[in-house]
Amino acid sequence: MIIGATSSLFFLPTNRISATIICASFGALGGLILDIDTRKSKGAVLFRTVKKAVELLLALALIAILLGKEKDFFRVFDSWNWWNVICLASLFLLYWYGSTTPHRSFTHSIEFVILNTFLLYFLPNLFLCAFLIGELSHIVLDLFNKKHVTLSVLFRIKVSLNLASADGIVDRTLSFLGIVGLVILFVKTLFS
Repeated sequence: MIIGATSSLFFLPTNRISATIICASFGALGGLILDIDTRKSKGAVLFRTVKKAVELLLALALIAILLGKEKDFFRVFDSWNWWNVICLASLFLLYWYGSTTPHRSFTHSIEFVILNTFLLYFLPNLFLCAFLIGELSHIVLDLFNKKHVTLSVLFRIKVSLNLASADGIVDRTLSFLGIVGLVILFVKTLFS
C-alpha cells in the first residue's frame, strides 16, 4: 500500500496537493487490490466492505422498484451509460473471482492487471496510471519473496527471487523507506 502510493507519486509527479493526494490514494488502492486473495489483508477487508455496500445498494434498488420509485432512485446514475455499469459489474466479478483464488496467483498475474486496467478505463488518466503503478509495484516487490508469484496464468509462469520473507526485516525496511519517500514527495508538492 505504502509502496504503491509512493511509486505512483514518484512516476507521476504533480504540483497540486489535491492531485497528489488522489494520485497517492489510487496508487495505494492499486497496491491493495492485489491481495484480495488473502482473507486478512487490507485489500480483502476493503473488498468485503465494498461488497456489502453494493449488496445494500442492490437491496435499496429492489425496494425502489417494488414501491414504483425506480425513476427517483436511478436518477443518481443519469450521467452513466450502460458501458460504465457493465464495466463496474465486470470489475466486481473480477474481484470476486480473484478473492477465491490462492494467494499470489490470479490476482498477481498480468492477465488480472490487464483486465483490471481495461475495466477501469473510465477513470481520469492520471488516476488510472497511479492505480496501475500501485499494482505493478506490488507485483515487483512480491517477486523478491520466497513464495512464487504467478506472473501469467495462461502461460503458467511462476517466479520467485527467494530473497526475502513476507513480514520480515526487508519488508519492514521497505515499508519504512516507502513512508519516508511518501513524506518527501508530499513536502516537495507543498513547496513547489
